[in-house]
Formats: sequence, structure tokens, C-alpha cells
Amino acid sequence: MCNPANETGIQACVNAGINLQTLWDVHLDMARETAPGRFAGAAMNWRQVTTKNEIMRHAITCMENGAEMHFTNRLFGVAEMPAKGGIPVQVHMGLVPSLSHWSGGLGRPHRQMYRESVEALQEFQPEVHAKKFPYKEQAIFMHEGELEKLHEALDKL
Repeated sequence: MCNPANETGIQACVNAGINLQTLWDVHLDMARETAPGRFAGAAMNWRQVTTKNEIMRHAITCMENGAEMHFTNRLFGVAEMPAKGGIPVQVHMGLVPSLSHWSGGLGRPHRQMYRESVEALQEFQPEVHAKKFPYKEQAIFMHEGELEKLHEALDKL
């Protein structure tokens, strides 16, 4: 499955042999021209439709325009509506990083995780330099040059 954002992306999917594409509804015609015979699901933009009636109408319109399925990132009850109407539905039940990054939702946690990772590695660095790592009980061996690479990486922190 691929989520191409434009004609170049759709063509890249064709060239790579990817047969399942989930596209924005506005790209469905373009996908049919560029990738005829490929399975195409049409997705709705988060802000594009808000009410249950609008969502149902959007799903029906996508199917009328040639989509094989309707993609949504809405709650189960909303996704169930078109499914009960006979429309194949794909539901995204996880995090959509591009949306989260765009709206700024993950910036602080990512910075915090980075800081914590760097702090942990900095605490770990003296053990490596004192040759207390790798722990003999846990490590069978390190390949030639691996310890030097580890030292270099830790020194860049």
C-alpha cells in the first residue's frame, strides 16, 4: 500500500509494482489515468467533512467516482456507517505523523525524548571509555572496529 500525494508519486507506485493506493479524493481521476487497473481507495481530509451525513455522502461520492474503498481516520462508529451501507472501508487506527507534526502536537514530546536519549547516552559514555562496556556477561564479541565506531558516535553527543 502506498499513499502517493501527486502524479509523480502515483507513477512511482506503478513503476514499483504497488497495486494498492490510498489517495485524496481529488487525486482519484489522476490515479485512474496514471495507474489504470490499480486498486484505489479515496481518503477524506480531516477538515473536509464533519457531520455523519457529510461523511456518508463523501464515501458514496468517492465510490461513484471509481474508488474501490473509502479511507477514513475517524472513530469506529463513523467508519461503520459506510460499511453498513455496503461500502468497503479502511480505517486508520493509529497516529498520522504528518498531521501531528503539521499541527504541532508532537514537537514537545520529540524534543523531550531526544533530550532524554542524549542524557542517557552521556551517562553511558564513561562506561564505554572505561572499557566497562560491552558487558562480558552479555556480549560474546564485537566485530573489528565496532568499539571505535561506538566511541566516535558517543563523542559526537
